Amino acid sequence: MAIFQKSAASSGNQAAAQRSESGDGARLHVGRDLRLQGSVENCDTLVIEGYMKASSVRSKQVIIAESGVLEGEVGADSVEVRGRFSGTLLARKLLDVRASGDIEGEISYGALAVERGGRLSGRIGCADAHAEAGTGETKPAVSAAASTAPASAPANAPSPAPAAAPSPTPVAPSPAAAPNRANPFAP
Repeated sequence: MAIFQKSAASSGNQAAAQRSESGDGARLHVGRDLRLQGSVENCDTLVIEGYMKASSVRSKQVIIAESGVLEGEVGADSVEVRGRFSGTLLARKLLDVRASGDIEGEISYGALAVERGGRLSGRIGCADAHAEAGTGETKPAVSAAASTAPASAPANAPSPAPAAAPSPTPVAPSPAAAPNRANPFAP
């Protein structure tokens, strides 16, 4: 992808806010050997190959390369993590965690994709309509360390029906439920 090709920003060891070649928006590229601290507003694409400590990042797309580290507060439509992130993260549309990606903190997302090996830990929750509107509210988060190991049921499987209330009258066990004394190997 063009976003990971060597550019003037990374080879010149400078962070450069520039218009993309097609003229469709602002792009900030933090090169591999750079350390940057501050906030980013109104950015179309933010690419981190170096280190950035952000008090606030507001961007349409954030890409953290394998060599990249981003710490702080991030709000974006889509976030792709191949490197490391720690802090508060809101991916309104998509959070894409690649195999080398490692995310720790308070994480909210519209949709989630995690490659085998990708790691998530902290408070993890699905962003609701309020978050998409920009208020930052999310559905209740789950404190967890997520693994990419195969699950026993798909994430979109319906939850089981709640158990029925116990009967008020006691029920005697059926003869079939009694242990089989004739066969010591029977359950």
